[in-house]
Amino acid sequence: MADTFDTIIHLVSDQTMQNVLPILALRPRRVIQVHSPSPAFVRKAQHTRDAVALAQRTVPKLGNDAPAIEWEEVALHEPFPGLAETAAVIRPFLARAELGRICVNYTGGTKNMSIGAWKAASEEGVATLYCDTPRAFLGGGTAPLDIPIGLMQVAALLNTPIVLSSHGLNQVHDWISSQIPASGLKIGQIGYDLLRRFGPEFIDYRSQLESMAKSARAPYVVPAPGNPEFEEYLRAAQRRRLMEIRDGQLIYSFDTGAVRQSVKERLHEISKELVGGAFEGYVASLLSNSRKYSHFLSNVKLTTVPGRSDGQGGESDLVAYSPKSIGLTLISCKCSYVRLEHLEATVTRKARLGGLYAGALICVERASSFEAARIRRWCDILRMNCAFGFVDNSEQDEIPEALGVERDTATR
Repeated sequence: MADTFDTIIHLVSDQTMQNVLPILALRPRRVIQVHSPSPAFVRKAQHTRDAVALAQRTVPKLGNDAPAIEWEEVALHEPFPGLAETAAVIRPFLARAELGRICVNYTGGTKNMSIGAWKAASEEGVATLYCDTPRAFLGGGTAPLDIPIGLMQVAALLNTPIVLSSHGLNQVHDWISSQIPASGLKIGQIGYDLLRRFGPEFIDYRSQLESMAKSARAPYVVPAPGNPEFEEYLRAAQRRRLMEIRDGQLIYSFDTGAVRQSVKERLHEISKELVGGAFEGYVASLLSNSRKYSHFLSNVKLTTVPGRSDGQGGESDLVAYSPKSIGLTLISCKCSYVRLEHLEATVTRKARLGGLYAGALICVERASSFEAARIRRWCDILRMNCAFGFVDNSEQDEIPEALGVERDTATR
């Protein structure tokens, strides 16, 4: 494209997406990052580079024909520079002919840095851009600004790992995840449908399956259901490799492939998968059909990084990306009992994973009216959201709507 910008100059601050998005939209060959001398902002500059590289490497529409970017870092002399210093640092770049056509993204930095950058560009008649996240790219009125793709179009192409990378969390080095297989989604859907149709009767049988798995003795025979409708759940558990037929009997499965576990560990895993794991599978199946979230990861665990002890480890059930907000939501799944400590840990972890504007949502399969009121009160205090499947005898299921799923889709 003849009119494309050759160079972007931007200001580095705590929020990185406001710099990542214009780079992906304009596809410059050079990016000049201006930041204060603080090590924290040096790291933020690197996060921007990592997120752009991951997006161009893994999303074909963002990487096709994109030039290899030349990055340049410029540190200001003061931690909190004023208008004059910022303008003085940026102005010489605007006169360098080899930089070609320049766009100054003045979104980041302090207000003084932003105004200083805009002022320097205005004096030289250079195009300026403001990234009004999550709405649109706006021109600063200093020169014509032509952008080949809109902000929301770029946002729709991103995914959860790219946003995590923009917050300094790179896969393997900083986090790992294991996706729920199709068999896990299916047992979740079947179990939730049986819970909707049979209520306490299915809860009792599922609890029996769970308790027997925890304390089973050889030959680990699965208790038979009194209701023939529950056979479908047992077949789903077989597909999930939680159960198997041996010598004509249905038993808990110890065929774990290459994973070596003790009998006790395997039974504990089975008991978790039959209830909590199945509910996570149901919530994940809803996310797969969500209008709100376009991509998600399951079982996200922060890995240990040498030299860092942030006390914010633990596993997140689901982490989902919303293009509309260009942000992440950490989703926790609980079948019933919820402790305040769990909610507090969820809020702490969501800030680590998704930054200042990340969201947190707890999905609770069932609760009494008293428990639901208490959880709602806690969530209000912690500024997180909650959604309940079944509260006492009410049939008002809040979970599909909270996940952006049409009700008829959720009940299929």
